Amino acid sequence: MYFLLGAVLIGIQLLAQTSNSTLTIQLKGDQNRSIMIDNRDYTPSGYNAMNNATITVNDLSVGQHLLEVNRSRSRNYRNADVNTTFTVRNNYDKTIIVEEDGSLHQTETPKTGSGYYGGNYNSYDRNSGYSAYPMNDAMFTNLYNSVRIRFGNRARANQLSMIFNNENYLFTTAQAEQLIRLVSNEYNRLQLAKAAYPHITDPENFGQINDMLARRSSINHLDLYVRTYSGRRYGNTYGYQNNSGFPAQSAMSDYEFERQYRNISNTFGIGAKMSELTRLFERQDLYYTVDQAERLIRLVSDQDNRLQLAKQVYPHIVDPQNIANLYDIFDRQSTINEFRYSVGIRQ
Repeated sequence: MYFLLGAVLIGIQLLAQTSNSTLTIQLKGDQNRSIMIDNRDYTPSGYNAMNNATITVNDLSVGQHLLEVNRSRSRNYRNADVNTTFTVRNNYDKTIIVEEDGSLHQTETPKTGSGYYGGNYNSYDRNSGYSAYPMNDAMFTNLYNSVRIRFGNRARANQLSMIFNNENYLFTTAQAEQLIRLVSNEYNRLQLAKAAYPHITDPENFGQINDMLARRSSINHLDLYVRTYSGRRYGNTYGYQNNSGFPAQSAMSDYEFERQYRNISNTFGIGAKMSELTRLFERQDLYYTVDQAERLIRLVSDQDNRLQLAKQVYPHIVDPQNIANLYDIFDRQSTINEFRYSVGIRQ
């Protein structure tokens, strides 16, 4: 009984890892010497077997893979080695053509009975509209090791910056975190996290990146970046309400705000008001416009208290583009500077 159950579970696991897709690689000309996919050798044996060869691969998992074709450089400069990534999707066959001059062409066709065929949509395409698979374990390990062997934070940070600027690379949050942890400098980690974000395939988990940031200002800065990000995304955004990949947050209603404002305004004593505001801003389910935050904070007059409250409310601001309006609650430029620095505002 247990043996049968174990066999079934193993079978399910293998089925989940391997796609039903076929990869066909066509190598034009006689300049190709060897072919590797995820560091596995797929070079056919035999004399001149690589000349105008067609190679078929059926054992790849769903996700990103690395293709490397070693080529002769004896004829002209363009015949350099091929090094590229490609994505395998269930129910889609892929063809990669390596031309004689080293240029690449990729095409993808749905398998019979999948995708939109006879009125039946492929479930993944119906939901997301495009592929957003992270790179597979073998490819990620190769990339990780290529960074790890570099000496010094600067060299590793530069290498990671190039990796996160490659639009062909997609990562899970866990993969991105492992890579970024290869550098120890807080500023570098923050910048790399921002560079990685558009390539994340599970943005709902991106908050886990905060675990590797030591300063609250860095966490606030990253949170603001994610919530206001409007650039291009390479990973999957289906199911989320804005480009950041996180559900869009709404400020509290006017009715709720006025109720909270009256309650605190009617509280006797500056110390008591400060305690009530602190408790209010500690609530993780409430969000504010800058104008709402300003009105609440003005209920206390001490500059140190105002600074503390401004820092506390900042992660809950829904219109951070208007944050400069909050500076009016401070009497000194030095206090404004401290607030900006503490929450990670550099501009």
